[in-house]
Amino acid sequence: MNINQGKWIVLVGPDGVGKTSVLKAVMKEYGVTRQVKYHHWVPPCDKPLEDDVSLGGTRIIHPASVGRVEVALSVLRLLRNITRAQLGYWIRIRPALKKGAIIFGDRYLFNYILDPVSVRFYASQRWIRWLMPMIPQPDIIISLVAAPETIHARKPELNVDEISERIASARTLERYGMSVAEVSAEPSINVVVQNAIAAIEGA
Repeated sequence: MNINQGKWIVLVGPDGVGKTSVLKAVMKEYGVTRQVKYHHWVPPCDKPLEDDVSLGGTRIIHPASVGRVEVALSVLRLLRNITRAQLGYWIRIRPALKKGAIIFGDRYLFNYILDPVSVRFYASQRWIRWLMPMIPQPDIIISLVAAPETIHARKPELNVDEISERIASARTLERYGMSVAEVSAEPSINVVVQNAIAAIEGA
């Protein structure tokens, strides 16, 4: 990696796969020689990027039933979030990249593909196929994977089938022209971190 070149990396993977631990460790490695920044979900445009990994947002409350109103609102939320992503990129991400920062994101807008219900998206996936190419794309997506049974043991709220579906969905991100590197979260944290860094350096 050119020492003067910034890079934007987003980690995805099922809950329980170890994204937070890997993010913290990778950021610590890069932070020795580089400025590192972080964003959870959509990059902010109204405040600076963070210096450390946050614990994420609040719990999502889903409607008891999904009708036309909820479907329409979910499309409007998607359009709003795409607009926020564009603003966050031009106001926060791009200037930091020009200064050589390494920026790490958790999930970004990719939960619209990996787990749409978690972001209260109830409309047809055609909207995702049409609109997802409009978001600014990171330099590389690190997709953390592990045996569904292993993840289920860490995060029993998700069943094995749901975990398998999310891993499979992450493999579709390349269809949108994005650079994706799959990294196993099965080995020790040190090995996972070094494999993630190798993927980042090779992007």
